[in-house]
Amino acid sequence: MHRLHMATPLWTRTGRREHFIQTEDAGADMLELNFGCPHGMCERGMGSAVGAEPKVLEEISRWAVEFASVPVIVKLTPNVGDILEPGEAASRAGVPALSLINTVKSLMGVDLERMIPLPRVGDAATNGGYCGPAVKPIALHLLAQLARHPQCGKLALSGIGGISNWRDAAEFIALGATSVQVCTAVMHHGFRIIEDMLEGLSDFLDSRGMKSVNELRGRAIPHYLEWGELDLSYQVVANIDVDKCIGCQLCYVACMDGAHQCIHLPGRSEEEARRAGHTHIPEHIPQRPVTARGGLPGARVPFVDEPECIGCNLCHLICPVPGCISMVEVPNGKPRESWTDRIAKGTDHVPGGLS
Repeated sequence: MHRLHMATPLWTRTGRREHFIQTEDAGADMLELNFGCPHGMCERGMGSAVGAEPKVLEEISRWAVEFASVPVIVKLTPNVGDILEPGEAASRAGVPALSLINTVKSLMGVDLERMIPLPRVGDAATNGGYCGPAVKPIALHLLAQLARHPQCGKLALSGIGGISNWRDAAEFIALGATSVQVCTAVMHHGFRIIEDMLEGLSDFLDSRGMKSVNELRGRAIPHYLEWGELDLSYQVVANIDVDKCIGCQLCYVACMDGAHQCIHLPGRSEEEARRAGHTHIPEHIPQRPVTARGGLPGARVPFVDEPECIGCNLCHLICPVPGCISMVEVPNGKPRESWTDRIAKGTDHVPGGLS
């Protein structure tokens, strides 16, 4: 197994060549420059302090490429406004690979007895680095940003952040990762989890007729667009399975208070519906069971006013019964149209918006 030595080079020119020679002499097959650590190192002019300064990152990376005889990887921080800026800087420096993400700056909470933020160190605290499954969506987004970039996408990309099983690994690879790295999951489950990932990924590739993981790499990137390129004519609506519904009405509450108010309770008069807060009364009430078969006696099954549903998915996310609420695509016969198309045609005006 290749050995990976993680190192941050000296800021000054003095001794930089010796630094890399010493690291290689220790047996490193490659160098990963840690320009992402958000605590401890950045206060000393290293870690994410470098990752957040493209000019500094580019200069130090160029030193590493110049003096190292093994491949150099630059590990990027997510704690920046635009991941493309440090990515482009590393590319200009000539590094062959990038890895991301490092941990996300965070506070885990507050000790309300002591009134000290967490993690607590004596009578004080500072930010730490958040990792694990919760950062996976952030990591996927930043990885994909680099993978579709004309220059950065040509580099080898190592995906990091919340990878816990083979499916996570496959998602990173589909968004452009050449390799993936696992840390938190190994801490929780041990190194045996890697064998599970390899087996699961191999089975997935076989099921798709792919002979190599390279056939998976970047397959999802062509479908990752900017918001302005999405099809505004695409429509999905929520569908509630009356046979599975338990009548808890969590979907009704979520839609009423946090979404589009398109979920209604059966048996209400128009006056009762308006008193409850509805401003739009459905013209058609579907013929379906009123009371839930699997819930408490008298629990009512909500229904969806499909013309008013915007497909936000909130009800699906809040429903406690697996498979009870699904999002169903509705063909509406409208031609594909994006916001960019509307701008080109001059029809991008939004009532109440800025002109």
